[in-house]
Amino acid sequence: MAHQLSALLFAVCLSGLVCRTASAQLEDPSKLPPSGNLSTSLKSGAAEAEVPEPFGGEDISGEGLAPITGSVSRVTQDSWSMKVFNNTKDEYSVDLDVFQLNMQGQTVKTDSFSYRLKPGTSEQEKISAGIGARDAELNLRRWKNVSEEKRKRAAQEAEDNDDDSGQ
Repeated sequence: MAHQLSALLFAVCLSGLVCRTASAQLEDPSKLPPSGNLSTSLKSGAAEAEVPEPFGGEDISGEGLAPITGSVSRVTQDSWSMKVFNNTKDEYSVDLDVFQLNMQGQTVKTDSFSYRLKPGTSEQEKISAGIGARDAELNLRRWKNVSEEKRKRAAQEAEDNDDDSGQ
């Protein structure tokens, strides 16, 4: 009980630090890493299990969310549910991996997904459980702001047209 309480206090302190870091980091989304962890389940109780810092940090207030968030959870003995969210008014292209891990933390199954998420939308998948899978991790392998690229392309075309008309 004392060990669980101290672990809980540590998690609360750590989440406060992560929240402050995430808020500063999310002021400029271009400074987000090219990949990262979106969600991790830890049911196995493996002592060496580490929970990676979530992509974009964690802000439980709901403000300053990372543009892309997600979750993975066990639905039944035989399946997992994975969901990815676009928290912005821009369109994003995302590539994801769901790693299923056994009691020793070894990957027993990997599923990969790619989506083009319109503003404010989400995608969800039901995934069959791998043999011996106790935990799962949802990882963002790659992401790209498609709307930003469209805006840059349009601005470049407008600039090119201005140059052409001025000759």
